[in-house]
Amino acid sequence: MKRIIIKLTTLLFFILVTFITITQAQYYDAEKTNNNFTATTLDFELQGSVGNKYTGSFFDESKLEQGTTLTKSITVVKKGELGIHYAPHYEYKEGSEDLCNDLKLTASKNGTQKFTGSLSTFNLATQSAYMDATPDEWEFSIANENDNVEIQGLTCTFDIVFNAYQNSNNQLGFSDTEKISNTITTAYEPKVTTIYNTQLHTFSVKISNLQHFDSFNSTIKYIGSGLNREVSNFEDLNGENERSIVITLGSCSNNVCTYDQNPHDFEVTLRLVDSDGHIITINKHH
Repeated sequence: MKRIIIKLTTLLFFILVTFITITQAQYYDAEKTNNNFTATTLDFELQGSVGNKYTGSFFDESKLEQGTTLTKSITVVKKGELGIHYAPHYEYKEGSEDLCNDLKLTASKNGTQKFTGSLSTFNLATQSAYMDATPDEWEFSIANENDNVEIQGLTCTFDIVFNAYQNSNNQLGFSDTEKISNTITTAYEPKVTTIYNTQLHTFSVKISNLQHFDSFNSTIKYIGSGLNREVSNFEDLNGENERSIVITLGSCSNNVCTYDQNPHDFEVTLRLVDSDGHIITINKHH
């Protein structure tokens, strides 16, 4: 009787070991035996434009201006023997969640747009795509379209994560994950207001939110009856938040003024230098 129990226990042990080994083989990239047998693998890689594995930061911008769009591409390449079902998504890391919400992301795969909207809502898990041999090229664009001064000078750090699975339900079988890191900081930008006063024959430019800038150049151009006029100016700033520029639309001598006739098509160009030496150019038409 004892021999029967021992034999049954030994048989049960080998059945359990065999079951655990088979189960583990579903989930890992490769299993090897002493006979140098390698199981089927699932593996993929994110590559840059030169065909090398992508390392370092993807988007890394320290002065993203309002109205500016950044665009970069990355290629998903299957490296293992199995075809893969994969999908990218956004993953917050640190910084201002308000900025992450305000940034606009557009994602296209092989020239077809797959997503456009708030960066923080990017998730294509429900659009998991199958890839066997041909690499997929992804293009990502980040845009700062919000003129809200509350998000100026803030930073959003995030990953774009690619999860790959052996099957479409993303639960059973092999899996692999790759990610690209990103850091976006928005630039400080001034607010510009222009006023044409027809009674006083003046044109004024009011610039605010200047506390992060050291100096600026201004150029005001306009046309009138028989004239093209340009007025340039350079000004140092001493931590001031506001500065105004007022020009007379004409010329005065001995308290007698001759005003330009029918001035119009005003164009203002500002080149502002911040404390890091970064230059922001603003063009405004009136």
